Amino acid sequence: MAQKILIADDSPTIVEMLKYALSSEGYEVVTACDGVEAIEMVYKEYPDLILLDILMPKMNGYQVCRLIKGDKTGNVQSNKSLSKMETVSLDSILSRVNDLLDKRLFQTTIMNVINRIAQTEDKCEDILREILNVLTRVVNYHVGMILLKENEESSHLTVYVNQAVNETYINAMVEKTKNDAITHLGYSIDKTNIRITTFNQAVNHSSKDVPHKPKSYLSLPLVAHKAVIGIISLSSSDDNMFGGEMNDTLTVVINESSIVINNVMLHEEIKRLAITDGLTKCYNHRHFQEIIANEFNRCKRYKSLCALLIIDIDHFKNVNDTYGHMAGDAVLREVSACLKKSIRDVDFAARYGGEEFALIFPATNLIGAFQTADRIRQSIADMTFSELPPEKQITISIGVSSYPEILAQTQYELIDRTDQALYRAKHGGRNKVELAV
Repeated sequence: MAQKILIADDSPTIVEMLKYALSSEGYEVVTACDGVEAIEMVYKEYPDLILLDILMPKMNGYQVCRLIKGDKTGNVQSNKSLSKMETVSLDSILSRVNDLLDKRLFQTTIMNVINRIAQTEDKCEDILREILNVLTRVVNYHVGMILLKENEESSHLTVYVNQAVNETYINAMVEKTKNDAITHLGYSIDKTNIRITTFNQAVNHSSKDVPHKPKSYLSLPLVAHKAVIGIISLSSSDDNMFGGEMNDTLTVVINESSIVINNVMLHEEIKRLAITDGLTKCYNHRHFQEIIANEFNRCKRYKSLCALLIIDIDHFKNVNDTYGHMAGDAVLREVSACLKKSIRDVDFAARYGGEEFALIFPATNLIGAFQTADRIRQSIADMTFSELPPEKQITISIGVSSYPEILAQTQYELIDRTDQALYRAKHGGRNKVELAV
């Protein structure tokens, strides 16, 4: 049986020329003079190959190509099936075409919105919020979530509450999304190391009129460059909310969103690496100088408080000399981890240099900073370090200041006064906290 070729072109001369050439080679040729007739012939003749002109009446070649590629109907038909097919009317074809065009136009519009978000927003949290908001145009879900792995220790869950729900609804969906991490990401999420950000908080803690649990649930992986970077999950209190053509559109939108999310994550990772000390994962010295300058200027402008601690590990050189530099690096990492766990989210921890660290406490007076410093000092003294003998104690000395209680004209003067307090702590016996004067 000869293979069948469809030629669609509004030029009779070109059609006849191609038809003659291909027929001479043994092919069966069918023709169409415009895009709509081409689609009619596709479903009537099921050609093996289609030659499309670009500029044609009623519908151009690009549109015909997109519609045919977007149709999931197979083109392999038996002679028996073909003989039983009914002739499709032009109105029926145009109706089908319009439906497909509407679907493609809607998907393209949503993807364009997502791409505009990528161009106008530069923070990952803002992009995640906007993507979940855009998805409400596709399906009127109750709660949407995006789970991303931030680093080796922690994950971030963005929660978008689109319609009012009870708090138990949120908790149930958080657990479901965390469980799906095993399927999609290949690892479980430690609930103690997950950071949750909630937007559009239509959460009603007491009303019995809002949904208490999801009835429909959809979870899809976020895939970029063949790697799973996270999970997006949607839920509704209505039955059978997800499925059919809606899922096709959701998949297209989520695939586009995955690329946008991956790009902003890479961008934020580059920015993070530029301000982070590689060993301790605290801020580096350069970023510390930027933070202290901003905080000092803010305090002067708004007449607010800011405390500064400079910390030095006592006899650290002896640790390196006795136990080796790998043990010394482990001590630095474990001390920095303790410091970060001991401060608030609004505080800043930086590696000042060598075995020295700096902590910045916004809105903290001298007494409050001293009390926190002494608690940190005691925590370090009580620690057991992974690369040191259990009996080996590590201690720290701390200098403490707070502006404007400690008078200073610039942030550099405040740093110098804090450093002098640290010097007194070191030479006063170590394992001490000293206030700047």
